[in-house]
Amino acid sequence: MVNNTAILPDTLSAARHPPEYRLHKYWARKPHNVAAAFLRALVPPGGAVLDPFCGSGVILAEARALGLQATGIDLNPAAALIADVTTNPPPPEAFAIALDALLDWSCEVLAPFYALPDGETVRYCVHAGLVICPDCGRQVSAWEVRDQGRRRRCPACGAALRFNLATITGTRIIEVVTTTGERRWDPPTLRHQQTTAYRFFEADLLPDAPLLPNRRILAWDGMRVADLFTPRNYHMASLLTRYIQDVQSGTPTPITRALHALLSATLAGFSRLVAYRDGLRGGGPAWSVPGFWVAPVHVEHNPLPLLQAWGRRYRRGIRHLWARLDGGLPAAVITGAAQDVLPDLARQGAAFDLIVLDPPYGDSVPYLEFSALWNAFLGETPDYEREIVVSDRTVRRSGWDSYTTRLAESVRQCVRVLKPTGAVLITFNNLNGRAWAALLAALHGAGLRCEAAHYVAPAVISAKAQFAPDGSYHGDFWCIFRRGPLPDVPRSRWADVWQAAIPDTVSDPQRRRRLALRAILTANLPAEAVLALREVEKSSE
Repeated sequence: MVNNTAILPDTLSAARHPPEYRLHKYWARKPHNVAAAFLRALVPPGGAVLDPFCGSGVILAEARALGLQATGIDLNPAAALIADVTTNPPPPEAFAIALDALLDWSCEVLAPFYALPDGETVRYCVHAGLVICPDCGRQVSAWEVRDQGRRRRCPACGAALRFNLATITGTRIIEVVTTTGERRWDPPTLRHQQTTAYRFFEADLLPDAPLLPNRRILAWDGMRVADLFTPRNYHMASLLTRYIQDVQSGTPTPITRALHALLSATLAGFSRLVAYRDGLRGGGPAWSVPGFWVAPVHVEHNPLPLLQAWGRRYRRGIRHLWARLDGGLPAAVITGAAQDVLPDLARQGAAFDLIVLDPPYGDSVPYLEFSALWNAFLGETPDYEREIVVSDRTVRRSGWDSYTTRLAESVRQCVRVLKPTGAVLITFNNLNGRAWAALLAALHGAGLRCEAAHYVAPAVISAKAQFAPDGSYHGDFWCIFRRGPLPDVPRSRWADVWQAAIPDTVSDPQRRRRLALRAILTANLPAEAVLALREVEKSSE
């Protein structure tokens, strides 16, 4: 049994993601240096590691870099693709040739759609949404009411207006910015781009995919992936996808899978999910809102500069990955639900020294619903019925009971393929006690007890966490579990356990919560203790 956890002090801090882990802006990517430290401490040389919710594949890549056998599972086809490219990268030279061919083809075929009559090239167009006033029937542009903050009213009658994909009837281009930085407001340029952006395209369009209606993430009933793009840019995304499909000739290769991952990484950038703020001087095109929000005034980017920028990122990242992973055992990345794939691995006699369990965070991020943007262009239809999540979607509902049951089943199946001396490494955090309670109940129910719990602060704290420090968690707990009996601590003693762990000098609510939660974990109190802690916190607020 390997147990070098003494080398894991609480001062272990996350490092920023290096180039090899910047191939995609997938959520909840774990810090590579922290993952490597735990792998070195818990897995013997040549040992086997399983990540049943592998996401973008950082754990798998770090395991492979250490010469370990790595197996990953993810229900999300987009995540499985990113993880596979990250852990089994194509040869850099061959990939560079394929990437150059893609960029050359794009410049030849796509560039004319962004050319202005005077020879200049469009960098982006600024679109203002149009709605019909429900009271006076006037068509109103979001640009007319842009200075009224969140409350937008009809300039003619004062009626309240809502600008979103459920209400807008179209958009009007109010500014064109060229690749030389020139800003155009002249009517001929605006009319030319308005016509081009909304030109009717019939050939080469991919089948459109529906979004599951979920008001929490601003996905309305009847919304489809194509609604997130102008007709021009949906056509461009379709043409790029068709090109990669033609290159792979029906059989995906490491090179074509990397090209698909590259394209998916750019999609949000030339969708309509980029809000127009401060003349885009505060940063590049980014999908920064946790939902399918098309801002009243938004941007339509020329995809070519985005492809070129991401191409440079991929060249560098693939090079780094190849240098680190060349010669190691290929990682196995399996697309499917953990609770379905794990029994198959058990029947095959698979056994692992370490299982890294980074389960979905309750109702925090509906990964599959957000990934519809990427999966649509991969030609994939995820199995929402098997997702372990709490979602407010109105179809294929998934609540806390389903989350708890499926999580418990997945943990139970993990233990079946865990070696007798193996460990389960949990990486998790949540402000919702129900998510923690579900996870602890699953772990304890599978006969696992906590041996150590470490809190690791993030390398970068998100803007959301900075603006709402007590309303958003940041960082993760990394907890080591092994088979073993659980103590029987009377309910009357639970508060004593967590109160003893909080010094009187600590006043920060986030830190007090972390210390209390760590005490609950390491004392192996039952799942209900987390709910009891939250009730105490609420009563003192």
